Amino acid sequence: PAVTSRRGFTLVELVTAVTAAALAGLVAAAALQAASGAGDRVTRSRRAAEADARTRTLLTDALRHLPPAFAVEGPALAVEADSAGPVLAFASRGVVPPFGTGAPWRVTARRRGDSLVVDALPPASLAAAPRHAAVGGVAAFAVRVFDGEASGGWRTDWPLAQRPPRAVELAWRTATDAPPPVRVLLAPLGAGGTP
Repeated sequence: PAVTSRRGFTLVELVTAVTAAALAGLVAAAALQAASGAGDRVTRSRRAAEADARTRTLLTDALRHLPPAFAVEGPALAVEADSAGPVLAFASRGVVPPFGTGAPWRVTARRRGDSLVVDALPPASLAAAPRHAAVGGVAAFAVRVFDGEASGGWRTDWPLAQRPPRAVELAWRTATDAPPPVRVLLAPLGAGGTP
């Protein structure tokens, strides 16, 4: 009878195959982890950009619709300070549509922890939920107001609580970015200069 020999895998071939499979698995796992990390970074970046846009929109709409001083109890606009930095507090008819109508809301913009927080509280006569917007990771926050006639330029305080300045600028910086400031013109400038 004929003798047939069966040949199997040698130990070297088996070790080589296992090693190659393990290396392929490691490369695939690293690529998957890198893709997942990139996706997480894109998601975080998108959420941060959306939060920044919501905050800018709330601030801009609210500042553009200041009520006349006689319609407000308390200061129409004030720049104060707390332990975290400047606080902008003002009355606004620009928090909910239709803008420019209804009772004034109280709006504050301040740094709280590592966030810039904008809170808008409705008047007691209005059954509405407060509005809130925040930008995280804020390392610095500044408020400046412009009244070309009274002070000749930008200032960091506002002692005339019943008269709004001509313009307001809010600027913030994160650890990685310094987006352009929110600058809102509140009154015609006249000959006093431009902000």
